[in-house]
Amino acid sequence: MRPTAVALLTAALLAVGHVLGVLTDRPLLRYAEVLVVLLLLAYVLLARLPSPGWALPVALAVPAVDAVRTMPVTEPATSGWTVYRDSPVEVDGWHTFTEGLAATWAGTAFAVVLLLWLAARGGEQARRPVPAVRRRLALAGGALAVTLVVGYALVRVVQVWRVLVDARDMYDNSDPGEAATAAGLAVVAVVAPLLLALASLVLTVALARRALWLAAGGAALLAAVALPLLDAALTATPLPIAAYDGALFGRFAITPTLSMPAPVPALTAAVKLTAYALVVVGLVRAAGPPAQPVRQS
Repeated sequence: MRPTAVALLTAALLAVGHVLGVLTDRPLLRYAEVLVVLLLLAYVLLARLPSPGWALPVALAVPAVDAVRTMPVTEPATSGWTVYRDSPVEVDGWHTFTEGLAATWAGTAFAVVLLLWLAARGGEQARRPVPAVRRRLALAGGALAVTLVVGYALVRVVQVWRVLVDARDMYDNSDPGEAATAAGLAVVAVVAPLLLALASLVLTVALARRALWLAAGGAALLAAVALPLLDAALTATPLPIAAYDGALFGRFAITPTLSMPAPVPALTAAVKLTAYALVVVGLVRAAGPPAQPVRQS
């Protein structure tokens, strides 16, 4: 078996272990996600690098750093007293934005680096001619996907606003400005997931227009990851409980059980790692041998 195949197979097995650990909230291997990204990087280095050669290693370095940052920490079992007390929590727009950015920055940077790689290749043609109809369909599909993602974010913000207005009308002593402030926080919360979705969808269209279909499929999956992250960002914002009811991709979109307490985060992790793998494998396999100079007779 070739080293590249071994790297991919090992990465797939570790990815399954990581997803199972997220699903059961009991990590099977703390370093699983880190090792998956590093094995994808090893696959890139062992295979033919698409020109320019810096693109994929730099793009994968970002998810690797994020995997190290979010690696689960095993704490020794301790016993003692815990004291809870009421204290006001100050939440501003910057804090809300950074909460969403912490979950999406790696995917956004991954997509942006690859967009820069495509820009560096300039007007290089695809290995196989792409009919104009398919290019237009790719552009139309990307525009439709952007409309759906932005529309979902807008619907969620409007839902939050309506819940806040209803709560204000129910309690006469509530501050009228609180509804506007909380709705503003909801808008700020969805900015980072929207950036991930838009960058990934632009990358999807750019890859599809070059007939890099496998990589384009991975970029589309990366855009889909933004939807549960968008609802997660809204969940992290202090809002009335009723504001979370309209979440189609929230943590409780799939009912958790005692044995599987985190099905939506596990599905998100699986889709994210699959997206990275498809983009990497698609770009590496599409990289042809360097062009040979043509001799003039």
